[in-house]
Amino acid sequence: MKRLDTSRRGFMQAIAFLPFAFAAKAAEKPKPHDHGIGGTGAYLRGGDDQGIGGTGIVGTITGFGSIIVNGVRVPYATDVPVYIDGRPSSADKMRLGHVVRVLLNGTQAQSIHVTSEVIGPISEIKNTRIYILSQSVDITTLADRPRFRRGQMVAVYGIRKPDGTIVASRIEGRPASIAPILRGIATRQDGDLAISGFGIGRPTAGLVGRRVVVTFLKSGGTWRPGKVKADDIVPGMTHGTVNIETFVERNGSTMRTGLGFRLNDNRLQPFGRGGRALLNVPVAGGHLDPGPGGFGRPDDRPRFNRSGPGGPPGGFDRPDPGAWGGQNMPDMPPPGGPRRAPPGRPPPPGPPPR
Repeated sequence: MKRLDTSRRGFMQAIAFLPFAFAAKAAEKPKPHDHGIGGTGAYLRGGDDQGIGGTGIVGTITGFGSIIVNGVRVPYATDVPVYIDGRPSSADKMRLGHVVRVLLNGTQAQSIHVTSEVIGPISEIKNTRIYILSQSVDITTLADRPRFRRGQMVAVYGIRKPDGTIVASRIEGRPASIAPILRGIATRQDGDLAISGFGIGRPTAGLVGRRVVVTFLKSGGTWRPGKVKADDIVPGMTHGTVNIETFVERNGSTMRTGLGFRLNDNRLQPFGRGGRALLNVPVAGGHLDPGPGGFGRPDDRPRFNRSGPGGPPGGFDRPDPGAWGGQNMPDMPPPGGPRRAPPGRPPPPGPPPR
């Protein structure tokens, strides 16, 4: 089992010596798509020949000019494969607040999966929360809050807290006929498997304590949990390292994460207000493999650097102030740099790709 690496340099050290296998293919692809909106995040440095395959980023889109995820500007080619909840889509359908899973090829996106945490009908509405499939959804951080109604089918994009609450960054309406989807940490409950109190079936070996995805089947006019399987952290990535957005909170001498494991270093402090953190986690078999313990502190916002001659193989620097941009989330600085796209519209156009 690999150990979770949360040092500044850990992410790049983990991948600095991987082969330059994708360099020739990357040169044949269209140039990265960049709207040219300045000041929105640190670039992935070094060009397509940097060779950092086997890496991924999971987090919220907080700006455009490429896409800004976890404080990093991630370029993508005009023909990059984009999927929204597993369905083929296109880059112009990405929006602020979408949670994405990005597989990197060199310094640009090889594929982008826009992934909701839950799709289903709203069962209860409160001032600061809505409930979908028994999942508590915190809506206080939404930049643009839709008018909700009971029974409305919606897709919720957001990040889980350790207690299972989904902190929503975007909520979109969906057709009433669409099948629900649920993602989260599988736990035992009254002899069955559940995600934050919602029963999903009998326990399956190897799934307890891990992130899973549940698809639903209609039976007698009612949607019921169907297939339950381990959730691929970044589709197409079988091993490597992923930089992932989560929440952490102290629990005695350890810190709980929203990813289903603990950080057992009593010196740890959450990054940012509200406990939002970025962690670099090894991936094995397509799933998070943090190891048995000995974790470091939560990482801060990463910048992918290329090492200089005689220097270390690379690391993270703190991006410029305002690099998060876009959504004014509670533990992020106010968006002073990037322009935000109006709700439901693509980002503002800029110069053609270079």
